[in-house]
Amino acid sequence: MNFGDALKELKAGKRVQRAGWNGKGMFAYLVPAAKYPVQTGAAKTHFGEGAMVPYNPYLAIKNVDETVSTWVPSINDCLADDWQVIGCTVPPHQQRVLDEKQENDVRITKLDEFIDRNALFRQLSLDEQARMRRQLDVMRELSVILGERISAF
Repeated sequence: MNFGDALKELKAGKRVQRAGWNGKGMFAYLVPAAKYPVQTGAAKTHFGEGAMVPYNPYLAIKNVDETVSTWVPSINDCLADDWQVIGCTVPPHQQRVLDEKQENDVRITKLDEFIDRNALFRQLSLDEQARMRRQLDVMRELSVILGERISAF
């Protein structure tokens, strides 16, 4: 398949790879927009201690050495016709973890936006606001755990 088709698959949450890639186990995937807890000094200075740092969607690649990096396709990748969806290289239980993290990260973004930007949130009781913030904290922790599990694949 061509890169245009591969991009559609990426947007559908699939993992893709080129038959021509030499590295075993390499694949690309789409990371949806979300937020993560501020971690670096520069980010803390800009966003504030305890803030959530928003990021835009991006493409990532799982490398041969089991690390993950951001990825920008080369012109050769864009013009290639040897793209394929990965189907059976990751066991179903690992695919479920990948899917669960992606779904959870989308939910985190929606709940965070509701808390930060929706006037309805401020009309809720303080107890309900606190429960929703606790829920968001737990969802973020789940995202971290799922990310750790994915890194261990």
